[in-house]
Amino acid sequence: MNKNELSTELTGLLPQMENALLNTNIPAEKIARIVLTEVTKNPKILNCTRDSILISVMEACQLGLEPNAISGLGYLIPYGTKCQFIPGYKGYIKLALQAGSVSSIWARVVKENDMFEYEEGDSPFIKHKPCITGNAGKPIVVYAICKKTNGDKQFEVMTFEDVESIRKKSSAGKYGPWKDDWNQMAKKTVLKQLCKYLELDSDKASIAAEKQEGGMSGMVYDLEKKDFIYVNGGEEKLEGNMTDLVEDAEDLNERFPVAN
Repeated sequence: MNKNELSTELTGLLPQMENALLNTNIPAEKIARIVLTEVTKNPKILNCTRDSILISVMEACQLGLEPNAISGLGYLIPYGTKCQFIPGYKGYIKLALQAGSVSSIWARVVKENDMFEYEEGDSPFIKHKPCITGNAGKPIVVYAICKKTNGDKQFEVMTFEDVESIRKKSSAGKYGPWKDDWNQMAKKTVLKQLCKYLELDSDKASIAAEKQEGGMSGMVYDLEKKDFIYVNGGEEKLEGNMTDLVEDAEDLNERFPVAN
């Protein structure tokens, strides 16, 4: 697929995108423009299958997150010939705040020369004083804190080794956002872990928390059902499932006809 062909496909997909973007202030045409800009910056996306690109676009619309790498809300990531939409650090924050039960949520990276203390148990706390003079050193810890509207606080702490273990399991661990901005991805990782434990009153936040990188297991958008479904299994298993989601139903051309 080339850029012009993708533009035509997105034009045909606009009605479905508009429906998915209901209750947001994001026009479908804006998402389409962003997608075309992203493929200009990362032409490898065009090597992905048509089906996986359209599924990724619909996932971004369903979650109400612009697939704009610069914004940090979300990314279109090519995994070989499969494209996947991955919510970013700011995307998780946006979804958590939309849940209604969260008043504020954030994440920080702790460096070697920072002052950092935390304690769990009956009186949990986090105390972090960043080093602002000289070299702060390498990352050693990343944490996320959530304040709920009822006054409760909850936090999650991960070591550098914890984050690296997750990065190494990701098919995109050596390139893309992990390569270009480790700190942002580390903060996104700990936020994602925290969101799994929060009882968020938001389907979107829950879906984002269940999305997996690279292997594409977890929550995946089904073009036929026009909804998210949970796919359990590794990358090889999902290769078949991703195809089934699209090809075992009506042909994608019939559901999203190419505009003349």
